[in-house]
Amino acid sequence: MDQRVKPSPDEIRRAREDNPKLRERDLAARTDHIQEVWAVRKPTKDGHVTSLETYDAKGGMIVQFFGKRHEGEDEREDWRFLAENLPRIPSPTAA
Repeated sequence: MDQRVKPSPDEIRRAREDNPKLRERDLAARTDHIQEVWAVRKPTKDGHVTSLETYDAKGGMIVQFFGKRHEGEDEREDWRFLAENLPRIPSPTAA
């Protein structure tokens, strides 16, 4: 079954404001292929940046998202807040 995440018209409008070349079909995701999603901090010469990374069942990266920024600029606080405050699914713990 083809499971896709469809953004709202407002989300599409905001994404196009940031990137006018973005097409609506670029925002679809095959969620049935996503096994794991990670918020990852990566060091840069300007401090760390936060990415959201999705992986399939074999550990292959599907897509990686970063907040919009230019070299020499700090990461946007709204992006960092969003990435660091996504819902978490409790993982099983070893006995």
